[in-house]
Amino acid sequence: MNYKFALILTIGLIIFGITTIFRPMETVYADTLRSALRQKIGNYDVQLSISPVNPIAGKEAIIMVKISSTSDDFPITDIPIVIRVSRDNVELTRTNPIFISGGHYKYSYIFKTPGVYGFDLDLLNNSLAIDSQTNQQATFEFPIQVSDFSSLSLTSILGPLVLLIVILGMGFFAIKKYRHRLYRLKNTSTRKTSSK
Repeated sequence: MNYKFALILTIGLIIFGITTIFRPMETVYADTLRSALRQKIGNYDVQLSISPVNPIAGKEAIIMVKISSTSDDFPITDIPIVIRVSRDNVELTRTNPIFISGGHYKYSYIFKTPGVYGFDLDLLNNSLAIDSQTNQQATFEFPIQVSDFSSLSLTSILGPLVLLIVILGMGFFAIKKYRHRLYRLKNTSTRKTSSK
């Protein structure tokens, strides 16, 4: 293995490592939510996904809701829902009835302080009388943990950093090792030609 090959190999490993570790995050919207909390009550299957996965106090969180049916005989069309956010059994916000068509809804919320919040989703009958107990079909309750610091913790940064250091170290080691071998080969070939 010569010096140029070791250099090309090192540069290739560095580029591969950087593109693998630091690739941009993509947002994908599909029928099934990734890393979603899920609950089934009756004929309803509700999934809840949060972006970012670890919400931070004071920053906007996007909460994606998917409502589907567990039965083919029970179609989901224009369901009225009410979203409630609470903490320590104190209701912080409540929406007016929202009609969900297509089974998907995106809700933005800013959690003011860190802690565990309750995200409640009330499914209503087609009547909009929200105060009526008979109007409520089901309530889905989801816990949301909110932190006070960035989701980039030490462990999530440490892994890619160690991998990058290992790749760089292997590259420098290969260059150093084969540089001495090339230097010795050059010296032995120049000695042979000068001794003749």
